Amino acid sequence: MSLRASAIYMAARATAGLVSLVAVGLFARGLGPAGYGWVALASSVAAVAVAVFLQPLQHALSRFVVAEAAARVVLGRLLVGVSLALALCAAIAELVAGLSGAWPLGLASAAWVLGASQGLFDFSAQHATATGQSRRYAGMFVSKALLLVAIGAAALAVSAGVPGVVAAYGLAAVLAVVLVARSDWTGLFAQRPACGADVDTALWRGRLRSFCLPLGATLLMTAVLQWADRFMLAAAVPPEVLGAYAAVGDLTQQSLGFLFGALYLAWYPRLVRAHEAGDLVERHRLARRYALLALAVLLPAVAGFALVARALSSVFFGAAYESVALAVWPWLTLAIALACTRMFFADIGLYLAGRMGLQLRNVGLSAALGVTLNLWWAPVHSALGSAWAAVVAQAFCLALSMWSGRRTLGWGWPDKTWAAPVLSTLVMAVVVARLDGHGVAALAMQGLCGVAVYGSCMLVLDGAGCRGWLADWWRARSGMT
Repeated sequence: MSLRASAIYMAARATAGLVSLVAVGLFARGLGPAGYGWVALASSVAAVAVAVFLQPLQHALSRFVVAEAAARVVLGRLLVGVSLALALCAAIAELVAGLSGAWPLGLASAAWVLGASQGLFDFSAQHATATGQSRRYAGMFVSKALLLVAIGAAALAVSAGVPGVVAAYGLAAVLAVVLVARSDWTGLFAQRPACGADVDTALWRGRLRSFCLPLGATLLMTAVLQWADRFMLAAAVPPEVLGAYAAVGDLTQQSLGFLFGALYLAWYPRLVRAHEAGDLVERHRLARRYALLALAVLLPAVAGFALVARALSSVFFGAAYESVALAVWPWLTLAIALACTRMFFADIGLYLAGRMGLQLRNVGLSAALGVTLNLWWAPVHSALGSAWAAVVAQAFCLALSMWSGRRTLGWGWPDKTWAAPVLSTLVMAVVVARLDGHGVAALAMQGLCGVAVYGSCMLVLDGAGCRGWLADWWRARSGMT
């Protein structure tokens, strides 16, 4: 079941990720480095608002919807209410912009559209994964990516500028929900929760409040850890440097974040069910299987992404971005890989055990370290200093999280089954590094050779049991025909 769901999630994430990469390149070239810097700041503001006010409700949905039938109704109402409250903040910010000229007119409103719509989209996506609706999830992400390219291209065509591009992200999310998951919201305020008139109060005062409030503080620190570099870099460097730095970060997040998230969304609900049932043996088995599968998929993806930096930069960004992009590329790739490893692996034990205070401590200390290093290194080393700070802070946070949650899931130390993905990735890296170049042809050659070499090595070494899996698949296919 998890393998089938993982395949669906991976296919959806891969498709959406590829289309989103097109969007990043389109916007980066259409707006230029300085314009993309403004988009990065608006997106960062929206991301902070979503992380602090909306993501706790989304995490609570995936954690409690299995145990509490009324959780979707209660959390959906809360999310809509919070989104409307944030609209007032956006209106005030827009007034300030109009009076002071501090940022482009319309940017604050566009950022609110992006934040609120992303919150609604993420809520429906969480509900789809928590209830095992992998096909609905896939439809949402693919639709959103395609709509983003279409609406964003239209915004650039009519010279809507930075606010138009930012709003395009939000409108694409809303339309994807309307097209694929509108049943999650139809009649949300008309129906009564199934377990009584006082369910809203009971749920919020009980498990939801104890889960959401510490998590909200944790996500605030996470937002600082993830996005503070852009705000501090904006104060220390010209907009075009920030734009190049943010473009690489966005491209990396779209690529690696989608891959990490796809596996997590397929396996996390099963880990929750095993934990709720008290089946420690099954929970440990699933955790080990999840870790091995993730290593086999994600390690070569991270290494490959770092190695194709020159070709990807030339294809998506162009010469105006190249000097800054190539300098920060390997560091931001490592930083985002470390961040995803923490969020989608190490923190699972803390979620299941309800140790949200420990998570808050870990992320808070790491955010403070990241801010300190940015204040120290960004004015001296520009974008490269912020990239270094991101790596150090994310590595520190991952180490704290692994230590804090070591007793819950028991990931265990790597054994001989983990050697095949590591060795295969090393061989692939040697081959891909020798094919460095510019343009689409170089990128295609690196990608195809990397996949072929890694796949061949895994077959020879029988990494993650792939030979047995392929044999079973072939026997099943032969039996069908």
